[in-house]
Amino acid sequence: GVTRVSGEKEVCYLMDNLEVLEAYDRMEMYIDPEYRTDFARRKKETRSAIKEVFWQKERKMYAVAVDLDGNCISSETKEFYPDAIAQVYALACDEDIYDESTVRQWYEEISGRYPWVSMQMDTTFEWPVMSYIAMQLQDVASAERYLDNYRKVYGSNRKYPYKVSDAGWTARTYEKLYEYYGTKAKRGLKEVIEEKWKQ
Repeated sequence: GVTRVSGEKEVCYLMDNLEVLEAYDRMEMYIDPEYRTDFARRKKETRSAIKEVFWQKERKMYAVAVDLDGNCISSETKEFYPDAIAQVYALACDEDIYDESTVRQWYEEISGRYPWVSMQMDTTFEWPVMSYIAMQLQDVASAERYLDNYRKVYGSNRKYPYKVSDAGWTARTYEKLYEYYGTKAKRGLKEVIEEKWKQ
C-alpha cells in the first residue's frame, strides 16, 4: 500500500510515495537473496498502489495526497508546490507511471505557467529538480538555460537560500547533459565513419 512518512499528518503524499518507490529501485541490488522475494512484492505493491490510489482517471491527473480513509486531496495546480510539480515528479524519481503524452502535456503547462527556467518563482526553493525533469523529456534547451541562470546566481555565492538538495539536482542535471552530448557525439562519430566507409 501507500506510505505515510509523517506521524503528525494523517495524509499520504504522492511525492513521498514516489521517493519510496525510487528507494526500492535503488536498494534492489543490495538486498540479501533471502529477502528478495518479499522486497519485490513490496515494490510491486507500492507501484500498484500509487497508480490505483492517487490517479484520478476522470481528471487525468494525480491527487497530491490521500487521507487515511482513501479520499483524494485533489490538485488544482494553482500552486507550484505541491500541486503542479506533483504531476511530473515521477520523472525526477526515474519512475515511469505516466503515458508519455500526458506527462509531456503537464510539463509544458507547468513550464508555461511557472517561470522556473528564469528562477523567478518567488519561493524558498529554486527548484533545480525541474531542470532534471526537463532532461528526462529531452528539453535540453530549458535545462541549459536554467543551469546558466543558476550558475550566475550561485556561482560564487553559496549563502542562503543555497541548499544541498539544490546542488544535488543541478549535479544530476549536468550528468544527464554529459550523457546526452556524449551519446550525440558518439552517434555523430559513428555516422562519419560509416559515411567514410561507403566512399
